[in-house]
Amino acid sequence: MNKRKSNSNTSITKKARNWFIIIGFAAGLIFLLAGKKVVKYTSTDSYCTSCHIHPMADQSWLLSTHHKTRSGNIIHCSECHLPPEGHGYLIAKAKHGFKDVYGYFFKDSADINWQAKKQLENEGSVKRVKRNPKKNKKKGK
Repeated sequence: MNKRKSNSNTSITKKARNWFIIIGFAAGLIFLLAGKKVVKYTSTDSYCTSCHIHPMADQSWLLSTHHKTRSGNIIHCSECHLPPEGHGYLIAKAKHGFKDVYGYFFKDSADINWQAKKQLENEGSVKRVKRNPKKNKKKGK
């Protein structure tokens, strides 16, 4: 009789373990797919301009040569402000995101010298473009 109890407890434990593995796998898969969608959504131009603390970030981009190119290709925010995907992309994205959130809540945008900041960012963008010639050729730049 004791053998029977231990066998039924063992089978319940195995079933629970199997269900735990299946549920864990499904939850992990859902988490990865949702994470991929979040990364893709937060890389769009509309998302970037939705909470940017620069007073005219979206307007200056729309009127710039980055949006109105001769070839008709639009250069998106993440193409200049982030490294290519796979080269520290998520780390840079998180770093910029935390910095922007901090600036949004704790800095007064009126105190920022936007012209000096723009010049520094342009210099950094030019350096990134020179470092990533393969990325630029693929996009037809």
